Amino acid sequence: MPVADPDHRELLLASGAALLNLRLAIRARGVHPAVQLFPDSNQPDMLAIVRLQRRSPVGPVDRRLAKAIARRRTKPRPWAPTTVPLPLLNELRRAR
Repeated sequence: MPVADPDHRELLLASGAALLNLRLAIRARGVHPAVQLFPDSNQPDMLAIVRLQRRSPVGPVDRRLAKAIARRRTKPRPWAPTTVPLPLLNELRRAR
């Protein structure tokens, strides 16, 4: 994909979405996933390590989001060149 995604931005976004789905699926089964992002500087293509931790109660939000995983789709069109507002960016960072 050197022409369509030369900076690997789309790949990183898709990988992040897949990681979110994995975390949701694990939490929906009553287990807490411990996630370490970009764990090895010698392997820059390794997005994360996910380890199963303790049992944890499943909340209604996680249950609903996990049910939606099968209906999610990627966006086939280019992204708008707009900047994400700082309050939203901070909220997204806290959500990870």
